[in-house]
Amino acid sequence: GLWLVQELLREWRKSDPNLDHYALTKMAQTARSYERKIDVESEAFKKPRNMEKAMLFEAEKLGISLQDRGEIIRAALEGIAYQTEQTRRQLQSITGRSMRNIKMVGGGIRNRLLCQLVSDYTGLPVVAGPAEGTATGNIIVQMLGLGELSDLSQAHDLIQRSFNFQEYTPEK
Repeated sequence: GLWLVQELLREWRKSDPNLDHYALTKMAQTARSYERKIDVESEAFKKPRNMEKAMLFEAEKLGISLQDRGEIIRAALEGIAYQTEQTRRQLQSITGRSMRNIKMVGGGIRNRLLCQLVSDYTGLPVVAGPAEGTATGNIIVQMLGLGELSDLSQAHDLIQRSFNFQEYTPEK
């Protein structure tokens, strides 16, 4: 999902080298939201020559005319949040179990707008952290394999004690 945002930033930095994730998120916070959501898993986003053009094309197919970078980023973030909700529904349908919250890990948790949108779209609290999810998971698996942790419950407790977590609650 964040591939879209990363590629957009990479492209836009060619003309604006000082642009960063913080600035894009700030633009997106005040940008217009559209009722229809872009399918962030569309083939158009797999290997586009130009991510901005791909976003504009996909938006146009929905009858949306994205006006600026803020709207493009907001559309990408809302698409990710919408896809998260679709996945949550599928999992609930398959398992017959409802979720109490969404746990987000990885670099995307640094984007507070994304975390809030996921909470809003799923209607569930989001617990975000740690940012280095892959490395943390790798270390935990190694500790389990070496017998330094006896089970997943102990691993979960270690993670809870070792990192700060940010909580988001639905606002809409």
